[in-house]
Amino acid sequence: QGRLEAQRRARGSLARQRGLAAAMGPAAEGPRGLRRLKAWRNRNVQLSLVFTAGYALANGLWANAVLTGYLDRIPPHKNTFVGLAEGLQGSMQALVALPSGAVADRTSRQRVLRAAAVLGAVGVALMFATLGYGISIDHHPERDTGYNEFVLMCVALSFMGFFDGVSSGPLEAVFHDSVSVRERPMVTTAKFVTRVFFRACGPLISAVLFYIVGDTWDRSDLREVLFIGVGFSLLPMAVCFFFRDSRTLGAESEAVVLLASPDPMQLAPTASATPGGEPTAPLGPSQHQQTARVAPSTSTSSADDDDDDDDDDD
Repeated sequence: QGRLEAQRRARGSLARQRGLAAAMGPAAEGPRGLRRLKAWRNRNVQLSLVFTAGYALANGLWANAVLTGYLDRIPPHKNTFVGLAEGLQGSMQALVALPSGAVADRTSRQRVLRAAAVLGAVGVALMFATLGYGISIDHHPERDTGYNEFVLMCVALSFMGFFDGVSSGPLEAVFHDSVSVRERPMVTTAKFVTRVFFRACGPLISAVLFYIVGDTWDRSDLREVLFIGVGFSLLPMAVCFFFRDSRTLGAESEAVVLLASPDPMQLAPTASATPGGEPTAPLGPSQHQQTARVAPSTSTSSADDDDDDDDDDD
């Protein structure tokens, strides 16, 4: 009996493994199966990975320590200004995220992404103008006490926040709608790894740039790294123009597919009584479907019983 029980458990374990492999598809085959995923041939998925890598690299270059260092060196050198500027960027992102997502769902995601790219380009242009204004202030400090440069920087960061908020929702929606349910775990993991890797590469590249320009972290050195990082952001922003709603998969990408079925409210019976006289609760939607499936066989058996009664009468 012990040997039979062990064999039964082994067969059950093998069946579960086969079922899991069938559910995961090519992803269950490891690296070889990962290369065979159909999602890699979808243009929206390819563009999403390119955007993720490029924008993560750009943000790693300028949006962390470099931006904070430059804001801290804008006269009058107040830490409060640093928090206000960076907080304004995040606030603008949060402010437009939900409305832009609603507009994208009601109209077209590719149009919203193109509008986001335009906002991002405006933000990059304003950032360049602010950095150029900072150069003139360094040569002629008497022209400005620093407040004008700070205001320009806040406006530029606001537009960068607009881009992040408007683009984030439609980008994720187009990406997930372009991947089938079976392949989504592996493809989403690959996208996450891409973001983390290139976000870590940004500070490494900025360290190399600081080593080249002098590594003094004055306004001039910080400004050069900012020029490079912000300018590189234009490349992933341009990618937003090439996403297409027509490349999404439709029902194949849905985790839950709603089948056509009668309205449960039309099938809701009144409370019936059990033989003991106690009323029973109304049936739920799933129970209605089971009842609908059983009904034909029940009617058939009733008809057979009637035929048998007729035969008995004969």
